[in-house]
Amino acid sequence: MGFARAAVMMALLIGCASAQAQLLDDEAAKRHYFSGQAYFNRARYQDALHEFTEAFRLSGRAAVLFNIGECQARLDQPAEAIDSLERYLREEPQSPRRVSVAELVGSLRAQLEQQRARALAPPVAPSPPVAPAPLATVAEPLGPSRVRAAAIALAVVAVAVGATGAGLYGSAAADYSSLRQACLTRPCALPDYAAAQARANGGIALLSVAGAALAIDVVLWAVGARQRSRRVTHAWAPAGVRF
Repeated sequence: MGFARAAVMMALLIGCASAQAQLLDDEAAKRHYFSGQAYFNRARYQDALHEFTEAFRLSGRAAVLFNIGECQARLDQPAEAIDSLERYLREEPQSPRRVSVAELVGSLRAQLEQQRARALAPPVAPSPPVAPAPLATVAEPLGPSRVRAAAIALAVVAVAVGATGAGLYGSAAADYSSLRQACLTRPCALPDYAAAQARANGGIALLSVAGAALAIDVVLWAVGARQRSRRVTHAWAPAGVRF
């Protein structure tokens, strides 16, 4: 009887120690997880990946695989991100994020295929030199009035494109700020930022086009002014003088 009682007590002590160790692991996992969220919200994805990996190692919770996959996607590691997210889908088949995660995996696969295709593509041969066009085919330059009209039209287009780009970028910045506030209280996924990112990219592209158009517009105004100046000079030059 004494031996049996001792065996039972030993088993209870071992069980308590195991439960206490598990509780300590869970607490440490929570600290790593919340630290990873803080790093992710500050766009420090490498640090966030380290913290989420430690949280998963200590807790074994499949939900953390989603955070790991997000960090790997932001770090341009599509193969590793695909592995983490597919494992997340296998271990969390009832996840409410299942559709958005599957879409993210699909886009990462496309990105991975593009990287592999670029790596396997043969080097592009240099283009043969282009012979200069004969002088007889050079078009007559526009007159000052046509240059001025083209410059005015281009300026109007540049202002319109620039205003559209600024509006897109401003709305994207406002949405991104709202998302950052929301993500302080809940985990956010890449698809949550997709719409704002697309508008921001579109705004930047339109602003770049507007800037290039304004630069060309300045050149056109300079050309028109030069042509008008030369025309006045020729009108008042004495006979036989060449410019």
